[in-house]
Amino acid sequence: MPTLADMAAVLNRPVIALAGLQKRFELPTPPDGIYADAYLEFLRTIVYLRSFGISEETLRDLWSLEKKLLLLLHVEASGSPRGFWMPAAGPATGNAGCC
Repeated sequence: MPTLADMAAVLNRPVIALAGLQKRFELPTPPDGIYADAYLEFLRTIVYLRSFGISEETLRDLWSLEKKLLLLLHVEASGSPRGFWMPAAGPATGNAGCC
């Protein structure tokens, strides 16, 4: 599982740019600094969509709607402080997390 610096290297972006995305998209940051692979894929998707000219405002609006839908569908059932797409540390509980 990658750290923020690892993700920055993979995405060819400075760490400060990823930290800005975290803040603007209101993404959770794990206390141990270790991120799920899904987190990297989410950030990669944002970077790719931005490179195709889709505005960050549009992406934030879509992410806001997706978060509401996931909460409405009770995807957040694990109670993990990391959020519904960052699996909790420890043994598997049957909840593989979400994208």
